[in-house]
Amino acid sequence: MDIQITIDDTGIKTALQQLSTKLADMTPAMRRIAGYMQNAVDENFAQEGRPTKWIPSKRALRDSGHTLQDSGQLAASISSRFSADSAMVGTNKPYAAPNHFGAHIPAHDIAPVNKKALWWPGLAHPVKKARFPGADIPARPFMCLTDSDIQDIEAALQKWLTP
Repeated sequence: MDIQITIDDTGIKTALQQLSTKLADMTPAMRRIAGYMQNAVDENFAQEGRPTKWIPSKRALRDSGHTLQDSGQLAASISSRFSADSAMVGTNKPYAAPNHFGAHIPAHDIAPVNKKALWWPGLAHPVKKARFPGADIPARPFMCLTDSDIQDIEAALQKWLTP
């Protein structure tokens, strides 16, 4: 006596085919992930550091302003890009990395580039050069994701992959 069991695997095959189709072009998922990352960086600026607050800048303390947001250009320069297999957030500002990672700027002379002398408010008179005493810029990481951000991205990806 032969026993034959037949299993209808049509649903499994359909689900695997749908998953395979989605994995072939993940552009919609990457678009969503890039959006989550952009929102996270925007929130880092809004909260002036997450989960750890940034060390306030001297200018922010003096003027009751916001750290890394003197002109707003750095925060405004954050942009996102995505493709079929990647999601990215970045900035083209050359001063972004020293502010994100921290930096030491050694003492150096400042000389005019397009004029014959330097002048700014508070200076007694125009001068041919000035001495910058050097500075330490503390790290203020703004291009980062919190654990909660990562969980949100994972949940969105899981939802997108679910047939």
